[in-house]
Amino acid sequence: RGRSDEAIAESKQAIELQPLSRDHKQTYALALYYARRYEEEEVQWKRLLELNPTHGYIYTRLFINLAQQGKYDKAFEYLIKKLTSEDKQDNETIERFRSAFAASGWRGVTLERIKHPELEGFTGPFDVACLYATIGDKDKAFEFLEKAYQEHNYRISVLQVEPQLDPLRDDPRFQEAFGVKQVLNRNLSEAIIFTYGPDKQIRTLALVDPYDRPLNRD
Repeated sequence: RGRSDEAIAESKQAIELQPLSRDHKQTYALALYYARRYEEEEVQWKRLLELNPTHGYIYTRLFINLAQQGKYDKAFEYLIKKLTSEDKQDNETIERFRSAFAASGWRGVTLERIKHPELEGFTGPFDVACLYATIGDKDKAFEFLEKAYQEHNYRISVLQVEPQLDPLRDDPRFQEAFGVKQVLNRNLSEAIIFTYGPDKQIRTLALVDPYDRPLNRD
C-alpha cells in the first residue's frame, strides 16, 4: 500500500541528517505504522516516549499501535497513562474507561472513544469511521467515511493506507464508493504522512503516491 519502503527510507535519511529531530523520528514511526510493521513502530514510539514522557500524542500512537497488534491489555494501559499524564486529570473519564474495558474489553473502550472524540483531538468523521471499522461496524464506518468525503476532510487523503480501515477493503462498497472518488481527488497530490509542527501548522513529512491507491497521516 503506497510507497511505504520509500517513506521509511526517506525518514531514516532525515534522521541521519538531523539525529536530534523528534519530528523526523515521529515521521519514521508513522511510516512504519502505514507499512504495518507494528513491532518496529512500537519500539520507535517507546523511544520517543523516553524523551518526552508527558507527550499525549505519543501515548495515543502507542495504544493505537498495540490495538492493531491485538495487545488490548497493553493498549488499555497506555490509554490510561495518556489520561493520567494530562495536566487536567479527569478522574471521572478515567473511571468511565476502566468500567468500559472491564465490561466489554477494547470494544467498549472504542465506543467510549467515539462518544468522546475531544479526548484525542479528533479531526472529524474520518477518525470516527476508523474506530467503527476496528470493531466491525462496517455500516457505521461507511456512513462516516461518506461524511468525511462530503466535508472534504483532509484525512480522506489517506484513505487507502490507513491500517484501521483494513477490515473494510474487501467490502464491495469500499471500491464502489471510494475507488472512483480517489481518482477524482487527484488534486490532493502526494501529501501523505504529515503532522503538526510547533507552530500548529500542518507539516508534510513524507510522500506517498495517491495514484497507486494508498494515502495517510497523523
